[in-house]
Amino acid sequence: LQAYIEVAKDGYQIVKTGWQTVEDITGGEFSLHRDFFARLDGISPVVSRYHGLSKVLEYQQYILYEVERGRTLFRGMPLKPGQRQALETYYREVLRQSLKILTQTENTVKPFYYQMEDVERLRIIDHMYKDIRRLYLQVKRHTSKLAFLSRQDDGSQRSSSTIKSLYHETP
Repeated sequence: LQAYIEVAKDGYQIVKTGWQTVEDITGGEFSLHRDFFARLDGISPVVSRYHGLSKVLEYQQYILYEVERGRTLFRGMPLKPGQRQALETYYREVLRQSLKILTQTENTVKPFYYQMEDVERLRIIDHMYKDIRRLYLQVKRHTSKLAFLSRQDDGSQRSSSTIKSLYHETP
């Protein structure tokens, strides 16, 4: 029971942080960009102006949108508690992975965090961009499947295997 309480607390904190970010973005604050770029002081101009940095942040925003969209969809669906928990776990893992990529990107650009040349930093940023883009495409595909299932309103029972396939995908 204590383990479930801890997982719930962690999940709540992730959701709270993610939701606040979504609110900031939709409210026009774009604090994610502002805060991120404010921490780029002391970084090589070549690295700080690199388009890959803004692309990583852009895809982070897309992921936050898809996670919120997916959660809204499955909350409105008649699912078993275990299925709801599995879908929530899936979206929580997507958030965890996207934040990990964002943190790795931030640490890569900090001149005092890793000793490397700018060219190596740019190569790593490109890799982080590919990773976050791949994660976005996966969560978008997953949420699109969920949206398709939620639109099926012919009264037929949704196939348990179809729903199960959604939460057994690995982000």
